[in-house]
Parts: sequence; structure tokens; C-alpha cells
Amino acid sequence: MKQKKKLLIISVAAGSGHIRAAEAIYKEAKMAHPHLSVYHMEMTDFVSSTVKKIIADSYNTLIKNFPSLWKFLYKSTDKSTGAKAISELSWFINKFNAAKFFSLIENFKPDYILTTHFLPAHVLCRSSYTYCSTTPLGVVLTDYAAHNLWIHPAVSDYFVPTQEVKKQVEKMGAKKFQTHITGIPIQPVFFEKKSIPRLKDKFKIATGKKVLLVLAGGEGLIPTDKVIEKIETSIHLPLEVIAVAGNNQHLYKKFLKLKKRLRNISLHVFEWTNSIDELMRISDVIISKSGGITTTECITLQKPILVIDPIPGQEEANAQFIEKNKFGYVASNHEELFLYLERLLLGGSSSLRTSSKKISSAEKILRILSRNIS
Repeated sequence: MKQKKKLLIISVAAGSGHIRAAEAIYKEAKMAHPHLSVYHMEMTDFVSSTVKKIIADSYNTLIKNFPSLWKFLYKSTDKSTGAKAISELSWFINKFNAAKFFSLIENFKPDYILTTHFLPAHVLCRSSYTYCSTTPLGVVLTDYAAHNLWIHPAVSDYFVPTQEVKKQVEKMGAKKFQTHITGIPIQPVFFEKKSIPRLKDKFKIATGKKVLLVLAGGEGLIPTDKVIEKIETSIHLPLEVIAVAGNNQHLYKKFLKLKKRLRNISLHVFEWTNSIDELMRISDVIISKSGGITTTECITLQKPILVIDPIPGQEEANAQFIEKNKFGYVASNHEELFLYLERLLLGGSSSLRTSSKKISSAEKILRILSRNIS
């Protein structure tokens, strides 16, 4: 019996998007590629607690409390000096904190390593372990703009969302044969067909009303409770509002208190949920941050996205992609937000572009990998 080829997928807990992209590829591989033995590892689970805290907490703290500093770091690391800083961090992780990480890879003996974050690529390339430094390595870009940190001489393949990003990556040093336009991977469930009336019944959403979905991001970093409160006095339409707090318990409790106070709109409150595709399907408009994964999910389900508070750097680039391609609007203040929202709820989405995507990005990536490691 022919031995299965081994695919190792690595993500990093710096925002939820990188993990969700890795999970999407993992699930697609399990469903449609039985010839592959697949393992998904979250890198920060296999390094020291100190490094894990630095990676996860510093990212969330910066984007929440010091967005201008994050923008500066994003732009400065998009240069050779920034790449040098990441190289030093990679050396530090290699030297003192990643024995468990490397041991797992050596024991698994992958035929191909795929990462949805730039950091594992830099760390692996500095490793003295055989399978870590010699195994073919691919990176999946999870935003609609390239960044220099994703480019490394040891990378075999770059999986990019668009033709424009392909050009950006090649300008930064990647070869044409290395770059593959696949889109950004999202969960296979987004490509299933589901009954909207049944879903509305499942979530107790009234028929005949417009439905607004408000997402606070995976970590619940947007104060969307204030947005919802103002919607009640600014939008004079029969409206059902679905609010998702993500992992933010404090925001979730705020939503529950707000639900009791609202009089003119019906509010449905959720924490982190695995039914996000269903909530998106029953919605007419989605208010959200412009993360690469969420943006792709909205485009795939052909739902207009109204962007608020994009994180400086990668999410600003995603917001520009949304506006440029007419997948939604970007509001710079609350007045614009409510103006665009009313326009969309009254049927103003007809001028927006829809997607005709039929094959998932995860499947496209796996088809390319299957050819490369067969």
C-alpha cells in the first residue's frame, strides 16, 4: 500500500485569521484529499509561555490601544531593516524556546510544510533540524496586500489572493513560477448550500425585516455596542440586528444589557460561534472589521460589507480592496456609517459587485500541493 504524503500546516495566534485559514485548509484536506496525512499545529502552543505571551498579547495590545504604533511597525517592517528585526526574533525563538516545536516536526517528518503566518517560515529556515530546514515550504497570504516579511529565499511557494498581490510578491523578490493565485482559504462550509428560511427559523429571525449582522472581530476588539445603540436612533426601518462579540466576554455582557434597553430594533446576541456562515447567509448587510478572512467570507456569500475601524496596515489594505472592487463601503465616521447602512438596507447593494467563486481557495492550494509532493 502506497504511503500517504505528509502535510504539516502551521499557524500563529496573532489575530484569529491565520488560525482560521489553517483550519480551512486542514478541513478541506481531510474531506477531499485522503491521500494526504495532515496535521495542523498552532506554533505558539509549542514554544515557551513567555514567547507565546509576547506574540499573542503584544499584537492585541498594539492594535487595541496603540494603533498608530502598530501602523508604524507595519510600515517599518515592510523594509529590509524590519526583516532584520524578525530575523533576530527568529534566532531568539530558535535558540531558547522552540525545542518542542522542532521535535514535533522531526517526529512527523512532513513532505511539505505550509504556514499561514510569516513567523514560522523565518524560524524554520534558521533551524538546524533536518526536516525543519530542508522540507519544501509554502506560505499562504491571508490579506489583500503583500508585505516584505512574507518573502524569504527558502520559501518554495507563495499562495496569494489576487493578481495584484502576485505582482507585489514578485516585485519583492519571489519568482513567477513560485506564486500561485488561489484566493484566501475559508472554511468549506461557506461553499455548501443552505436554506435561508430554515436558518431564519433556527435563529428566530422575523421574516419581512431587514437583517444586519454586526461583527466585533475574533477577539471582540471593536466597541460595536455603541454602534448598535446609535443605529436604533439613526436608522428608521424595521430591523433585526445580530451582534457577535467573539471572545470578548465584557462586550458580550454589554450586548445583553443593551438588548434589554432597545425598543425599536430586535437584537440577537452571540459569543464566539461556529455558525458564522449561517448568520452571514441570513443577513442583508454585514458591519465588520476588514480582516482578510472575514472579507473573503462576505465576498463568497455575496454579502455587502460595511467596514469600520480597520486596523492600520493590513486591514486598511483590505478595506481599499473592498472599495476598489465594489464589494462594500468603508466608513470613516459614524455619520458615513449610517448613511451607507441606510443606502444598503434600502436596496442600494445592486451597484456592488458579486463573486462567482465555485472552487474553494483551500482546494486550489491542495491541488497545487498534491502535484508538488506526489
